[in-house]
Amino acid sequence: MRFCDERVTHVRELHIRCDTPRHAAFEVLNQLDHAFSHRGDGLGAIRRLNVHQLMGSLWVRGTAAGWSDQDRVLFHQICDGVVRFWHPLNWILDVMSHHPLDKLQPEVRTLTRMGLYQLYYLNRVPDYAAVDTTMKVAMDFNLTSPARSFIHGVLRRFQGQEESHRFPWPDSKSEESVMIKTGWPVWLLKYCETIYGVENTHAMAMASVSPPPMSVRVNLLCRSIDEYKLLLDGEKIEYKQPDPETLPEVLILKNYSGPVVNLPGFPDGCVYIQDVNSAWVSAVVNPQSQERILDFCAAPGSKTTHMAAKMMNQGEIVAYEVVHDRRQHLEENIERLRIANITIPHTEPSVESWGLFDAVLVDAPCTGLGTVRKNPDILLKLSQTEFYRMHAEQVDILEQASAFVRPGGRLIYSTCSLSPEENQKTTQAFLECHPEEYRLAFEEQRLITAEQDGFYIAVLPKAE
Repeated sequence: MRFCDERVTHVRELHIRCDTPRHAAFEVLNQLDHAFSHRGDGLGAIRRLNVHQLMGSLWVRGTAAGWSDQDRVLFHQICDGVVRFWHPLNWILDVMSHHPLDKLQPEVRTLTRMGLYQLYYLNRVPDYAAVDTTMKVAMDFNLTSPARSFIHGVLRRFQGQEESHRFPWPDSKSEESVMIKTGWPVWLLKYCETIYGVENTHAMAMASVSPPPMSVRVNLLCRSIDEYKLLLDGEKIEYKQPDPETLPEVLILKNYSGPVVNLPGFPDGCVYIQDVNSAWVSAVVNPQSQERILDFCAAPGSKTTHMAAKMMNQGEIVAYEVVHDRRQHLEENIERLRIANITIPHTEPSVESWGLFDAVLVDAPCTGLGTVRKNPDILLKLSQTEFYRMHAEQVDILEQASAFVRPGGRLIYSTCSLSPEENQKTTQAFLECHPEEYRLAFEEQRLITAEQDGFYIAVLPKAE
């Protein structure tokens, strides 16, 4: 069985090739499989592998190699689709295979997943093309004859059983059935069901596979809401205001599918791509024009620049970001959006050098479970222990940030996650350490919907 391999923990150096979008997708997905196979550190290896960065690199190389627009779309569909439906594809492969998945070579698992994804989930690819092109990639990457026979056999058997309605799909009301439709692993569905109930959990999972809407925030330093609406009207772009009372500057574009850079007003900084609930965080902070605000985890600057615009470039915002590459992105957004009241310190956090602030926002690093629609690789990086790992880190960050809140000021904590460990329990842990100094004035968990990501926020005023 030369398509099986006991040594699946070895990550090989790939000779990257971008002849076709399927070649490039194989390279991305095979590296992901190798990361999964790291003995004892699978999740750590996956966290270190930046799937989006790797996809972006191969996108650029494919474009240079002459890919068409359709090629680029197919590359993204296969990569995102296999990642999003990794768990159900493994479930199907396990049903169809006579060998344990961990005994198969990573290359075999990768190509079989790619073929199964195209057969079952990707309607634009005819069945015969899904099988034939998968086998062509297997040939091009010099997989052995037994390996190719295994892949071909699994794909043909699945195709036949699916067409004749003989494939043993699970009961439609089971977590396994929801997993197959959404890509959410069974353990995560059961975990969320205990917190949000079955109906809410399944609704979130189904919403997470719908195409994300394009929501934009109008930069009030550049144009008024009405002026930007006129720009959209002139381009016949339909829109709606999801929260006209709290967030009048946020619009959901109904019929725009072009590049972000071609949006009216984007090049001159009049608009910023931002989820509705991400913008809601800045509204809850409620920054005033005369205040000093500290954004303790600032990059890429969505909330920082939003607060600056709400302050009409008055007052002062200190935007702290420890990661150099993310700080550079923050600087670019500040410049594009014409922000004048933000400073980025290049020193270590210090009350002596930074002073105290009226409000400190901690939009903390988190698992990002609330943004899984846009970042399907989150489903591969998650485990319940990851929630606890992030909780410990978040409590430490809150503790550091709280030193900068002036008496009578406020500490605001937010994440784009859904887990209580990262949200309510982090807030509670901090308050238990400061029972006389801070209190909980506001707390809300927003769930994933068809139009919005999941977000959590808490406002903690400090005693005078």
